[in-house]
Amino acid sequence: MEIGLLTEALQLALALAVPVLGACLAVALLTSLLQGALQAGDPSVGFVPKLLTVLGVLWLARDFVATRLVHFTSHVLTSMGQL
Repeated sequence: MEIGLLTEALQLALALAVPVLGACLAVALLTSLLQGALQAGDPSVGFVPKLLTVLGVLWLARDFVATRLVHFTSHVLTSMGQL
């Protein structure tokens, strides 16, 4: 049963991280192309859009994240008696 919980925890971590990392990757690609085209060398030009993207995606996905975490936590707590 421990292997099943570990697998489920890793799948949950992946499912929660992929949307944030994917959006951050897309914005990083766009900002790097823009920085290259405009020859802007300021590091904050790349940092601020990525930060805002991560915060925006986390805000948009808050219900999905909360639902998945509550479901996983309740599954772990009900499985504790079997461990």
